[in-house]
Amino acid sequence: MCRIMRIGQRSLVDGIASHFSNLTQGLSHIFRQKYITQCLNNETWVDMRRMDYSKDIYGPGLKNH
Repeated sequence: MCRIMRIGQRSLVDGIASHFSNLTQGLSHIFRQKYITQCLNNETWVDMRRMDYSKDIYGPGLKNH
């Protein structure tokens, strides 16, 4: 019984990890497209600060200084 619970917990953790990996990819696409369309809008910079200028979201072209 304990082994079954461990297998279930492991599959739950793997499922959650894959879900959030896909979530990051989705957010990356959304925020990149938003940046392209609204690059001169102040709201874009608010979004970038809110996401801590994350390279996961905005891609490797974003340089942190």
